[in-house]
Amino acid sequence: MELQGKSQIQIEDYIEIILRRKWFIIIPFILSIIGIILALILSPPMYKSSTLILVEPQKISEAYIRPTVIIDIRDRLNTITQQVLSRTRLESVIKEFDLYHNKRERPNMDEIVGLMRKNVELNLKGDAKGKGLNSFEISYMGYDPETSNPATMPYGEEDIEGQLDQDGIVPEGESSDTI
Repeated sequence: MELQGKSQIQIEDYIEIILRRKWFIIIPFILSIIGIILALILSPPMYKSSTLILVEPQKISEAYIRPTVIIDIRDRLNTITQQVLSRTRLESVIKEFDLYHNKRERPNMDEIVGLMRKNVELNLKGDAKGKGLNSFEISYMGYDPETSNPATMPYGEEDIEGQLDQDGIVPEGESSDTI
C-alpha cells in the first residue's frame, strides 16, 4: 500500500494519531488509577513479622572434641524448615495465639493449617560475602498486628530450641513490619 505523497511516517503523524484518539488513552488510564485507589482503600492492611535465626559454626575446635555427627548446614536448615512447617507445630501456634479464630469455627483444621503454611515464609540467607548459608528468616503475614508479631516468636524460642542448641543455631531477633 502506497502512502499518498509521503514516503515515511513522521513524528507529526504519530502526534496527530494520539490527539485524534486521546479518549482511547485517557479513559483507560483514569479508570486504572481509580481501580488502584479503590483496591488500596478497600483492602485490609497486612502485617509481617519476622525472626532471623543465625547459624553459627561449631566453636570448639575439632582437635579437642570430635563431632559425633557431621551434618551439612543445608541438611540442618532443611530439618528445621520441616519442623517449622509441620502440621503439629503450625497447629500449636494457631491455637496458642488464637490465629484464624474466625475460620476455626469450622471443624476442618487441615484448611486452617494450609492457610497458615501459605502465610509463613522461610528465606535462607547467605553471609555478607555470598559464601554459603548462615541464617534463615521465618516470616508470618497476617491481618492483625497483635497476633502477627508474636506468631513468629516461638520459632526463635521454644519448640525448635533443642534442635537449635544441638546444631549451634542462635536466634538473632524479631521484627515486625506493616506491608
